[in-house]
Amino acid sequence: MFNTLTVTVILQHLLKLTNEYKYIKKEIEKYNRKDTVNMSPLEMNRFRHIAASAYFITQGFSKYEVELLGNLKEISDFARKFSWTDSNFDINNNKKGIQIGEKFKHKKQKELFDYIFKNEIAPRRH
Repeated sequence: MFNTLTVTVILQHLLKLTNEYKYIKKEIEKYNRKDTVNMSPLEMNRFRHIAASAYFITQGFSKYEVELLGNLKEISDFARKFSWTDSNFDINNNKKGIQIGEKFKHKKQKELFDYIFKNEIAPRRH
């Protein structure tokens, strides 16, 4: 079904996606400044899943690659915690991020983050 070259290319692509995640995770953490958005840990978790997925789409990764990476991460988390509760929320937030990324493929990172905060985080604050 798959030859060695195909598997190698897939693994290289997933490695690139993983490296991009390390970059975007740092950028997301920098965005959460106390003097501006000041997100709680729960808000930050939601924002991180939405923003990372949206970012990957804007960088040219396919919806399927982003879904695969997100699902693999949640399976890994499940193996450590034996709970799907948080994973279900995370998977739904990943899907929301994919939709936003597809809608705003050409937005700059800061504009993307601002949009997500304004439309997905701030309205849910009490």
